[in-house]
Amino acid sequence: MERPFGNYDKYEKEAKEKAGKVEELKDIINKAFGKVMDLDKSSAQLNLLVKKVTLFLKMLQSYVTGEYRNIPLRTIVAMAAALLYFINPFDLIPDMIPGIGFVDDLAVLLWVTGNIDKDINDYEAYLNGDPGLQDQDGSENL
Repeated sequence: MERPFGNYDKYEKEAKEKAGKVEELKDIINKAFGKVMDLDKSSAQLNLLVKKVTLFLKMLQSYVTGEYRNIPLRTIVAMAAALLYFINPFDLIPDMIPGIGFVDDLAVLLWVTGNIDKDINDYEAYLNGDPGLQDQDGSENL
């Protein structure tokens, strides 16, 4: 898949630096949670954005707390990069532009989702009661 537009690479680099640090991941989680809670969820586009951000937050929170550790480092980095992009109000399309400010954020979140869909499916299976998915491959985990 083609990489997303804008300066996503900058966020991916920052995410790689923060991925191995629990406190840094918690900071990303807290900032993204605060921002997503403040969003006006009146449009289908924003509802989809909230759904994707919330999924990434749940996965990262489960990882950070040790509840679910079967998340490869590349997925931690991808989710953290997407959330860092979401947190920044001055990305490719500034968030304060009514109607289109979150279009780029949603595009990045959808692109990342498409790249980590197996890990998302595994996490959702775990949430639905498949304990066999816990710590199958700790070799790539933090």
